[in-house]
Amino acid sequence: MSHRTLPTVFTLTRRERSGQDCIWCGHALSAGAVPAGIAVGYWGSHNRSTQVYACPGHPNGLTEETQ
Repeated sequence: MSHRTLPTVFTLTRRERSGQDCIWCGHALSAGAVPAGIAVGYWGSHNRSTQVYACPGHPNGLTEETQ
C-alpha cells in the first residue's frame, strides 16, 4: 500500500488550506470530507501548519493506482 506525501502548506490553494477543497483532486468538499493529515509549513519561527481534508474517495492519501 502506497501513501502520498502531503504537500507543504505553501503549495496549497487558499481553499485547500481552509478545508473547502480536496487536497488531492481539488474538488469542493461536502460534509463527507475525511482528514488527510497536517500540511506542514513554517515561516521563520511561525508555525503555519494546518489540517487538510480529502474526498471520501481518497482515503488515507492512497495513490490512484492502489485504490
